[in-house]
Amino acid sequence: MKPEDAKTIEQLISRDSRFFLKSEWGPLSEKWPALSFSKRSVGDYLCRNYKPGRDFIIFAGTGNPKRTDVKEFRKRLLSVVITEPGHPIPTEQLVPEDSWRKEQEEHGKRWPYSFGAKGWRCVDLPLARAVVPIAYSSLGVRKNWGGVVEIQGEERQMLYPLRIEWVELPNRPALQKAVQLREQVDEIRQDPALNASLVRMEQLIRSRLGIGRTTRRALPDRTLPAGIDLIRTLYSKLRSQGNLCVLCGQPIVLDTTKKMLQCSPDRVDSSNPSYGEDNLQITHLACNLAKNDCSSEDFDEWLQLVCGE
Repeated sequence: MKPEDAKTIEQLISRDSRFFLKSEWGPLSEKWPALSFSKRSVGDYLCRNYKPGRDFIIFAGTGNPKRTDVKEFRKRLLSVVITEPGHPIPTEQLVPEDSWRKEQEEHGKRWPYSFGAKGWRCVDLPLARAVVPIAYSSLGVRKNWGGVVEIQGEERQMLYPLRIEWVELPNRPALQKAVQLREQVDEIRQDPALNASLVRMEQLIRSRLGIGRTTRRALPDRTLPAGIDLIRTLYSKLRSQGNLCVLCGQPIVLDTTKKMLQCSPDRVDSSNPSYGEDNLQITHLACNLAKNDCSSEDFDEWLQLVCGE
């Protein structure tokens, strides 16, 4: 059964599923298709504890009329949400412009951070205190304000029979990007050779920053664009090249013990000091050393010569 077809929470879960409770002004909807928060510590907590594909977040309406203006939502369980924890996305990139503007006018600069979200609405809108009284009360403790608390013990089982219905939401580009980033992180973590190669190349680039002189002539100090995520940029480059050296066209073996065959970060245009995405390519270390600060065309001529072509 597809998750979208589930009619109760019990149909969604696995034995290891965890549930987290978060207070919200309203349910997940087209007007607010995001899990938003004011403190980055909330995102950090979810990154550490929430596992995509296994865990769920329950939205509960607050009892404050100023926060939950729709009376039917107050103190009720509203939604069952799945999300993609990672680097927080600015909320205005995930919610419709009119919704963002309205909330800023009414509540000021709240909820600047978000994770993309999708999920189900609670059909019967049960009272939170009737289902998860301990967890719901915990949200009122000062240290948990604006945060999430885990639903545990018997309260977890009380969630199982709750009726749910899938919410159709727009597939926003920012959410698609978050999913792609999470998949990339998962692949990197699960592949020790890939992870070690990316980390080593990142360290190589950072060690080269500010080094601009060669034995033949002076070149500008090498630079790195502000805010660039080197690990993910190197990952994307490697995958877009099909794991082939961009200079010689031969496979790059990540777990090789031969140093000259290791992958190496190279600038496409050696006269351009930037290691930005548009000027970055991945090669064998031997090919990078042979190219040095020459052009790719010069390297091709050299390669044809040594190959006897």
